[in-house]
Order: sequence, then structure tokens, then C-alpha cells
Amino acid sequence: MSPVTRADWETEYAAGTKDKGDKLVRKFTKKDGIVAAGTTKEAQDSYVAKMKDENVLAARQAKLALRTDAELKAAMKETGKEAYENKTQSKATISKAGAGVEDYLPEVERIKAGLPAKTGDPKKDVENRVTPFAVGLRKKKIEKLKLPKALAGAT
Repeated sequence: MSPVTRADWETEYAAGTKDKGDKLVRKFTKKDGIVAAGTTKEAQDSYVAKMKDENVLAARQAKLALRTDAELKAAMKETGKEAYENKTQSKATISKAGAGVEDYLPEVERIKAGLPAKTGDPKKDVENRVTPFAVGLRKKKIEKLKLPKALAGAT
């Protein structure tokens, strides 16, 4: 298997996102309780942790409370697929996504080269063939973004 290059990744990204618009709309419109979930204490606490401006928070809650799930679903059906595809298919977006993943590709190849063969046991295969990607890419992200080492967790 040949290494994945940035150009390969960008080609796959473009092909993948082009076909994901219908899936995005379909999955979004199947959800119930969207507004309720967005107005829970947990959702608000998460938002507050990221946004400290009380005026912004009050406006968000007020605007969200004026909406219904049906309105959100209708808006998604009307523009979601097209907006998603238009945004993800531009050369600038594809290039930006490629730039974001480029530093990780050598790590992916390093991990792939060290993977053991599949065993047929799904649990062992996840532990042996998926976990190395999760751990290795998390470490790479922490290094790349110069995040505190404590975020790496158990490795």
C-alpha cells in the first residue's frame, strides 16, 4: 500500500464531501429535540465555557428559544446540502483542509507500518489497529498545537 500524500488526501476529501450533503441533511432532520438539547444547562455551561460575553449568551438563548425543530429542519432541507457542498468543494477549502492534515500523514503512515494483522476478534482488532491511530494522532496534535502534555492522557 502506497503512502497517502496531501494531493491524495485532498482528492479523497473533495470526493467524500461532495457526496455528504444528502447525508448531512438526512441525519440532521432525523434528530428530535434539537432546540431542547441546545437550551439545556449542560449545553449552556459548555457554551459559557467558550463564550464569556453575557450579552452574546443572552442573545443566543433568546434567539434559540424563538425557533422550533421544524424550522431548523426546514432550513437544513432548503439550504444545508447546497451550502455544505459549495463550501467544501472550493479549491481554497480543500487546500485548507489539506494543509491541516498534511502534518499528520507521516504519522498515519508510521502507525500503519506497525499495525499487526487482523485477528478476526473485533475487540482485539480495535485495540490493536484503531487505538494506535487515536493515541498517535492525539499525541501529534498536542505536539503540533503545543498543547499542555497533560491533555495527552494515558498513552
